[in-house]
Amino acid sequence: MKDLICRYCGKKIEKDQLRTAIRRMKMVPFHKECFELQEEETISMNEMWKPVNQTGWTITSGAMLLFAITMAMTEWLGNIGDLLGVFALYPVIIRFISLVVYETR
Repeated sequence: MKDLICRYCGKKIEKDQLRTAIRRMKMVPFHKECFELQEEETISMNEMWKPVNQTGWTITSGAMLLFAITMAMTEWLGNIGDLLGVFALYPVIIRFISLVVYETR
């Protein structure tokens, strides 16, 4: 398997130092320290990387999964509720991709 390479410094990433982040539908791996440095250098909100494998994103994914299941299983809000449920799956899918592609190596 290929080693994970930090987008910021270009060095190999150990499992305990991995931080995956997403921006504009592109997910990349960082070291924890490099991610913090990247955040400090960010000038605008459009250029911010959002960390995926942190507790906050995991909690959000769990809550959105429950919301999507609720919208799918009930007739509350009708078709609009179904559409909201599909949109709520976005953080769940991103978290799952991060887990499969980067964290299981």
